[in-house]
Amino acid sequence: AVPPGTTENVLRPLLEEGSGLVAGRDFHLACSPSRLDPGNRTHVLANTPKVIGGLTPACTESAAAFYGRLTDKVVRARGPREAEMTKVLETNFRHVNIALVNEMAVLCHDLGVDLWDVIRCAETKPFGFQPFRPGPGVGGHGVPVDPGFLPYSTRTPGHPLRMVSLAQEINDRMPSYVIQRCATLLNEHGKSVRGA
Repeated sequence: AVPPGTTENVLRPLLEEGSGLVAGRDFHLACSPSRLDPGNRTHVLANTPKVIGGLTPACTESAAAFYGRLTDKVVRARGPREAEMTKVLETNFRHVNIALVNEMAVLCHDLGVDLWDVIRCAETKPFGFQPFRPGPGVGGHGVPVDPGFLPYSTRTPGHPLRMVSLAQEINDRMPSYVIQRCATLLNEHGKSVRGA
C-alpha cells in the first residue's frame, strides 16, 4: 500500500517528467491496490473484486478493461486517492481488530476465560461480528508494514489516527507477551526454556 496521494503527487510527476507525456491525456494512469492474500486458495485474483481509481474517467475505464480480463468484478473508485485510501482502510480494519482480539486474549487469560470458546460462540452471530484470532502480533504481507506509513496522518493537524496508533502499540507488545506465556507454561510443566 501507498499513502493516499502517491499516484498523483509522486508517480505522476515521475512518469510525466521521464516521458515528456501528460497523464490523462497522453497515457492512462490509475491506482489499483493489492488485495492478494498469499496462500489463500479460496480468494484468488479471479474472484476478488479489483478496486480501480483513475486520474480521469478514461484512465479508470482503461484500467477497468485491463483488470476485467483478470477478475470477475471491477469496482470503480472516484479517483486514485480513494483507491489508495481503500487499501489503508482495509489494512487498518484488520490491524485494529487484531489488536482488539490480542487485548481480549490477555484479559481472558487473566480472568480464566476460554477465549477460543468465546470466539466460537461470537462468530455464530450472522451480522456485526467478524472473527479474528489472537497471536504474537500481526502477520501477513500488508498489515505489519502498512500502518508504518500512517504517522504522516497523525502529524496532520486535526487528523490523528489514535486508534491505529494504539493498535500498533498493542500488537507490538504481543511477541514479548507470547514468549512470557510460553516460558510460564514450560515452567508449569517442569521444562526448561533452554532446549524446549
